[in-house]
Amino acid sequence: MAEGILGLGSSGSTGLNMELIEKLKSAERKAQVEPIETRITDWDTEVEQFSEIEAKINELLEASKKFDLFSTDANAFEQVYATTSGTAVSFDATDTSNLKPGTVSVTVSQLAQKDVYMSDIIADKSATMGAGTIDIEVGGETLSFNTSGKTYSALAAEMNTYSKLDVALEKVSDSEYRMIIKSAESGLDNALTITQTGAVNLGLGDSYTSEANTFVGTDLIALGEEIAFTDGTNSFSYTSDGSKTYQQLIDDINSDVNLAGNVTATLVDGKISIATNNGATLEVTSDTMLGLKNDSQTQTAQNMLANVDGIDYNLSTNKIIMQSGLTIAALELGSASVGIQRDTAGIETAFSELISTYNDMVDLVTDYTISADSKIEDKATIRSILGQLKDIIFGSTYGEGNDKSLFNYGVDLDKSGYLSLDSAKFNQAIAEDFTGLKSILVGAAEDKGIGTRLKEYIDELDSFGGLLTSYGDNMTTKRTALETEKEKAIEFLDNKYSQMAAQFAAYTGIISQFENAFSGLKMMIAQSTAGN
Repeated sequence: MAEGILGLGSSGSTGLNMELIEKLKSAERKAQVEPIETRITDWDTEVEQFSEIEAKINELLEASKKFDLFSTDANAFEQVYATTSGTAVSFDATDTSNLKPGTVSVTVSQLAQKDVYMSDIIADKSATMGAGTIDIEVGGETLSFNTSGKTYSALAAEMNTYSKLDVALEKVSDSEYRMIIKSAESGLDNALTITQTGAVNLGLGDSYTSEANTFVGTDLIALGEEIAFTDGTNSFSYTSDGSKTYQQLIDDINSDVNLAGNVTATLVDGKISIATNNGATLEVTSDTMLGLKNDSQTQTAQNMLANVDGIDYNLSTNKIIMQSGLTIAALELGSASVGIQRDTAGIETAFSELISTYNDMVDLVTDYTISADSKIEDKATIRSILGQLKDIIFGSTYGEGNDKSLFNYGVDLDKSGYLSLDSAKFNQAIAEDFTGLKSILVGAAEDKGIGTRLKEYIDELDSFGGLLTSYGDNMTTKRTALETEKEKAIEFLDNKYSQMAAQFAAYTGIISQFENAFSGLKMMIAQSTAGN
């Protein structure tokens, strides 16, 4: 729009000036633009009011999920609580839908363990090892490691590339290390058999010691007991005839020509030890006599042994996952139990929440479809949604005989359309007709209950093409149209009054020329008059 002083005639104040244009434009803006701005403001209010209704519908959705047959979480009728006794095991259940009321009793007689071996002392973990091979059999697979030219650290790193092993160089004193080799998992199926050959000597299986501290050298060995072992090259075996002592057995081992001095047996403080002299692996193939245990094996792989309600379990882990969804984790030897009961109080709490949310929904819909302050334009859609919810909740074709409704179980409806609950009657139904009440509120796949139908209907509202989705899309389209209409109206007024200002400016120039010409004529007339 043209700027500056604008007016007809040189005085600039004969009425048709810029001030007049602004007044005309302001008056027309009230008629053309402000109604659109009012509709935009009403749109903002409508969005707020619709959002309140939508939020309440979503609250009703969350409340209905507690009675949804297809919920991934346990519904209100499947909720249970547990009381436990004993510390031998812990109980857990991520899904309680299959848990039945009752007591589960557990006795743990053995915990599952990993196989654990330790090497002899290692002074320098970066030192280079001698030429040799370490074979580790685990899970039916034999893993071979060539030690030639490798450091202890490098060997441990190579062993750790296998998922069935867990190997570490542990610092056991300020200047000493041991290589600890464990099975990655517990149980007999993951037991380790370690064999070392060649110049390498980590002390893995080169020495065995009796576990019992009861041997006396002069005692006779009982008839029929046997011992047999090999150092990988030569073997020794002996079956007692009842005439030899334990000291004589030790002497026979140490003097056996087949062993060629490669194996030494000793008796110290009642314990008998048998070890190879060159670090070769000693394999005990039979032993009913001494109860020998591998000195490098600090823990022996074993399964968990437990009894659950009279059923024996023999598992490689300390965890029992039952078909009911109950998880039992063994912690120590001993007994424990868990008592499972229905959480009937939770059913009333969940249902009361659903009723309360529905009543809030009735309040909102009534207010925003009747009140003069309501800016909701499509009231029919909102009423339709509430009508569908009422049809689901007030239906009378639920239950196994399709002849039941909520009003048979302590629910009442007042003249204003609000629901109320008689707790005593409702809880009596839980106690005496649990299955019947569940069939109404949850239902089955072929005959869905109220909660399941509510969940499905509200999901449909928010789906593509659903009423809520369509309403929201229409609101967005409406806002865009209003903004476009406003921009066009403003543009029209700007153009119109810009042209008017330009016309007024042109008129001012023309009139000024006429005034100048008339001024000269007036002067001539005045002079002519003065001469007379």
